[in-house]
Amino acid sequence: MSRLRISERGDTIVEVLIAIAIVSLVLGGAYVSARRSLQMNQRAAERVEASKVVEQQLEKLKTVAAQPDNDLFASDTTEPYCIDGSLVRQDNLNECRFGPDDGGSGRYQVQIFRDSSSDGRYVFNVRAQWDRLGGGDPQMLNAYYRVYP
Repeated sequence: MSRLRISERGDTIVEVLIAIAIVSLVLGGAYVSARRSLQMNQRAAERVEASKVVEQQLEKLKTVAAQPDNDLFASDTTEPYCIDGSLVRQDNLNECRFGPDDGGSGRYQVQIFRDSSSDGRYVFNVRAQWDRLGGGDPQMLNAYYRVYP
């Protein structure tokens, strides 16, 4: 009669270390992917907020340009400026910080530049600049508005 012998062999330390290394690689890859996705979502949200701020400035610019006694087309308006909530031109750029709802964090520095062309039209460049959350290079968004006075 033969005796059955059941092997009670466990995992060796090398096998355990290899399993830990594989699990670590998978978890590390998942972390990097999730972090990159979070950063991209944050950048997109900042850009959407900046576009809202620029759109608000464009609407204010359109309103002021439609008024007969505006100073947008004066010859000395080559310096950057912004338009505040009461539709007054602000030459002090420290006053030109806005959030997405004009009462927000003031993260976005807004500047309006005016260029004139030979055909009598004026092109306004509305620029928003901001520092990314978490650091990094400053970001910028430009929008252009053409006016025939």
